[in-house]
Amino acid sequence: GAVVTRSASRLSSSTGTCVSAASVHFLPRNGAQSTANFDLKFEITGLAVCCPASSASRKDLIIASGSPAASTTVALERGLRVIEIDPGNADAMNPLVYTLADQTDRHDEALVLIERALEIKPNEAAFIDSLGWVQYRLENYKDAVTNLRKALSLFDNDEVAAHLGEVLWVSGEQQEARNVWQKALDARPDSDILKRVIKRFVAP
Repeated sequence: GAVVTRSASRLSSSTGTCVSAASVHFLPRNGAQSTANFDLKFEITGLAVCCPASSASRKDLIIASGSPAASTTVALERGLRVIEIDPGNADAMNPLVYTLADQTDRHDEALVLIERALEIKPNEAAFIDSLGWVQYRLENYKDAVTNLRKALSLFDNDEVAAHLGEVLWVSGEQQEARNVWQKALDARPDSDILKRVIKRFVAP
């Protein structure tokens, strides 16, 4: 089965492998049902590390296929390998930041990584959003709100709006959080991420 994390994924038609920015997924290729015939492909914003089934560890494939924690470990290992190969690849750092922030307690490491990415691309809205999200995880709500506002001004996106609203809510600005969410929801009424965050805080 596939292990799906928070990042959006897409299907690679050439390999039959589901790839995403910060996730490891396994899908059968050519109708194969055995895990041994799966390909593993971890892709970070256009730069991929591929491990054909012939060379990948069968045990690792089986563990990652059944365990979200193991999948996170695999994703981190492969993401870090990409950065080791190409240390200036800021786009490769951002998915790792989200994985570290959302699926581990290694928030200080995430902060160092996203600050490094922003040194390379200082005006990248997605990176600024990531910085704000890591600061939120570190309970630095003031700076988190500042950076998430900036990210939303640069990139009007439902996930950024969800992030900003959540930080505002937790920092005591519930009405402003509602306003941010409602404005974003009016623009994107089918947004699952907005619906989930609103349900979690407004109607638990």
